[in-house]
Amino acid sequence: VADLQAQLKYDPDGCGRAVAAGGFGLEPPSEEEYTWFLNQFKKCDLEFCGRLMEDHANLDLRDLVPKMDLPILNMIGGSTKCHNIQGMEYIGENAPNAKNIYYDNYGHWLYWEDAERFNKVVYTRDEP
Repeated sequence: VADLQAQLKYDPDGCGRAVAAGGFGLEPPSEEEYTWFLNQFKKCDLEFCGRLMEDHANLDLRDLVPKMDLPILNMIGGSTKCHNIQGMEYIGENAPNAKNIYYDNYGHWLYWEDAERFNKVVYTRDEP
């Protein structure tokens, strides 16, 4: 996390490109997509992003998952470079009203990489 925070501070463009690339699955982003993601990334308070990632990466919230009694649709990019698949699966397997749906070839940006399927799943809460 300290490396990420340093990169956010000293090389925000490089960090933005790395975040964009890391969020894609098997197919890397085009230059046009890199540009779009980088422009969005630059709108963020980068110091806050670093603090958010520190919490996000270091907190273990597994004991709370079985207590989540609201409906959870957990969409998992099977080719993500951002998160551990087993950690993501834990939510759908241990929350009482949760469901895991997989996007095998995609990463963290499911809504971008397969927008049509993503939207259908969100609207129906099931596979199209």
